[in-house]
Amino acid sequence: MVDADFLDTERFMRPNTLKRGVFSDLEELYKRYNAYIMDWGNPTNKLNKKRTEIREECINAAHGQEGIYTLTVPTGGGKTIASLGFALEHAMQHKNKERIIYVIPYTSIIEQTADVFRSIVGSENVVEHHMNVDYDDAEFGDNKQKENERKKLATENWDAPIIVTTNVQFFESLYGNKTSRCRKLHNIANSIVIFDEAQMLPNDYLIPCMRAIRELVSNYHVTAVLCTATQPSLNKYFTEDVQLHEICSNVDDLYDFFRRVHYEKTDFEDTEALVAQLNIHKQVLCIVNSKKAAQKIFDGLNGDGCYHLSTFMYQQHRRKILAEVRERLKNNLPCKLVATSLVEAGVDVDFPVVYREIAGLDSIIQAAGRCNRENKRPLEESIVYIFEIENDDTKIPSFIRLPREITQMVMRDFNDISSTAAIKKYFDQLHVNKGESLDMHNILGMSDKRMLFKDIASDFKIIGETGRGVFIPCDDASKKLLEQLRAGVRNRSLMRKAGQYIVNVYENQFLKLQGAGVIDVVDENINVLADMSIYDVHKGLIVNIDDGVGVFF
Repeated sequence: MVDADFLDTERFMRPNTLKRGVFSDLEELYKRYNAYIMDWGNPTNKLNKKRTEIREECINAAHGQEGIYTLTVPTGGGKTIASLGFALEHAMQHKNKERIIYVIPYTSIIEQTADVFRSIVGSENVVEHHMNVDYDDAEFGDNKQKENERKKLATENWDAPIIVTTNVQFFESLYGNKTSRCRKLHNIANSIVIFDEAQMLPNDYLIPCMRAIRELVSNYHVTAVLCTATQPSLNKYFTEDVQLHEICSNVDDLYDFFRRVHYEKTDFEDTEALVAQLNIHKQVLCIVNSKKAAQKIFDGLNGDGCYHLSTFMYQQHRRKILAEVRERLKNNLPCKLVATSLVEAGVDVDFPVVYREIAGLDSIIQAAGRCNRENKRPLEESIVYIFEIENDDTKIPSFIRLPREITQMVMRDFNDISSTAAIKKYFDQLHVNKGESLDMHNILGMSDKRMLFKDIASDFKIIGETGRGVFIPCDDASKKLLEQLRAGVRNRSLMRKAGQYIVNVYENQFLKLQGAGVIDVVDENINVLADMSIYDVHKGLIVNIDDGVGVFF
């Protein structure tokens, strides 16, 4: 009713507007998919043969009934294309299916996935809906502009054959109360929803998320697929009438086949000892739990090709660094990268060796997916070192502590921490220990009382408060955006573009920087870095995390 009201108003107010829903149907997309994979019919090497087997298992499983499926495939198994094959085949078997929705945790993965889908079914049929896409910023040419206009309209109510979106957008719409959120709800019905990197469903809202999936499957003809290399143990959150069906017949064999690394536990006396070890390698990736640690380790790296990645860098800066890293790896040039966990899930880089500070087991296994990714090196030479620093003054982030402790327990109990048994043990113990905090704001309790839509929407915030945003006017493009912001221009397109140049800091850090006179407050939403000397071209915003005082260079 909400969407119909908007559409009727739109037709009356804009009778000559571009027609909505001008997309290919799923049957046409099914034909394009089959044409795309036609040349893969007789693979010659073992890797492609196994990927073909996985895809065929997906096709066979798609003939099953509506429900909840799991697709547990190690990194390198081709689960993105295989899961699309499942969805399209399932749509052909169940003619009530109207669209495919991909729900993904990170925008970086969304962009990669959407690129793959566009190459298969055509750009015009894939609509991205997340904070970084801007269909107002039309590409040149009349045809492209019309395509972008159609996609922009489709982000309002998801009236398109393939939607690629985020966990935040999907679940906050289901528990939201604003009309802009509700417009898409009726188009989730009769769909196939793929949850990519399912281990990253938000733990603080895990039970409400599972309840939402169960409701969609039980009453709205939705088929859901939980897709990941590290399948969380979620059976316990569904009633007996809603069972999870694993698509791959022998997951253990898949893990053995796709094993590309081996894990070694190591400890370092201090950060200097870790840095000395990193400097031995020509190409190495080191992932740590805090931004402070990443900056400190980077300072000790030497030689050509040293890089740093963290959210102290604005998004466009991170993209530029990743592009340089990929180019150096491709050309076998020296490349040492120290980063926070933002490079773990779905980021396409391939290092010969990875160091991962001990954290959650799922994070460690995801980090291992950045090592020997293309399977070009022998297993024995592809090592993931799980490390701790004994004399470390860096405070462990609170959200890491429990996963880290459970990982330590699993490492004591299992020789192979990447086995399906070890992964199940990890998630089972994590969920037991978190207990009621899997529904941190008692969303289900409010839902059972009915009609508390405003309270539920207010409390169901997957990301929550991320601190204060600081706009970094670092190049000509960002300075032009800043001119518009200072002139009072505020619209969705401008704010999305500006978001590419924002670094979020904690409130105490912001206040210290503001007190030091390096923050210019334009209005309550726009804060600008006034002294670019504290934005380092390698490490991003330089902030003393202990007391929030900016360090000047």
